[in-house]
Amino acid sequence: MNDPSVQKIIDKYQSISKKMMDRVAASQVKVVPPKLVAKYESGSAPGLMYSVHLDRSDKLTCTCPGFVYRRRCRHITSCEQEIFA
Repeated sequence: MNDPSVQKIIDKYQSISKKMMDRVAASQVKVVPPKLVAKYESGSAPGLMYSVHLDRSDKLTCTCPGFVYRRRCRHITSCEQEIFA
């Protein structure tokens, strides 16, 4: 493929593609990982650890089953007592 007109078209599309990718990259949402606040060992399964994190909206979340089902757990309560004490 030594045809200059074909190469010109390829170059043009590569340029357009690069510009589009730059726009997409610039508009991407930056993901901020939640901040680890504390770790607690499970009372029912020794060795199993649960993590309490502070998310972007300053709400505490926990990885334990109680928090998953009730959106509240003793780990969150314990963290709140330590933070706001």
